[in-house]
Amino acid sequence: TPLDGIYKFSRTSYRLPSIAIDDDSTNRFIDDRTKSRTQDTDELKQASEFRWPRDTLLSIISTFIHFSTQRLNELIKLFHDSTIRMPELLDAKSHIRLAYIAHTLLKLGSFDPITIGCRGIQYYFQKLLPYTNWSDEQLRPALNHLLRRIDRMFIKICK
Repeated sequence: TPLDGIYKFSRTSYRLPSIAIDDDSTNRFIDDRTKSRTQDTDELKQASEFRWPRDTLLSIISTFIHFSTQRLNELIKLFHDSTIRMPELLDAKSHIRLAYIAHTLLKLGSFDPITIGCRGIQYYFQKLLPYTNWSDEQLRPALNHLLRRIDRMFIKICK
């Protein structure tokens, strides 16, 4: 028939077209899923490699500042001298760098919930920020930068 050259119909009926499964198309979708899984694991590995040193640094420094500040307060009380002031354990440059590290983790945290659960970022906000003298003019931009990032992160999470 003249239609056989244009359309491929099944042999049983001229009205139902035969369905031929294209093996390449199903393999393509399977490969895409496999590729996306490997991409996901690569992205998780990259995020973990990015997160781990920053998290560790924040955790160690926050814990150090927390315990050393408590110990300094105890030593000052032992001297019974009101003229002794507690020294700053970190200078302004160190505080700014730590705030920058926390800022980068907060950037990642809006997309990666594992980052927000990291001990380093939690210790930074619970143990280091309360002991920092934020009245220093050099530190205020770092604090404002952190607070703006937290605000943006909450806006992204709420969406």
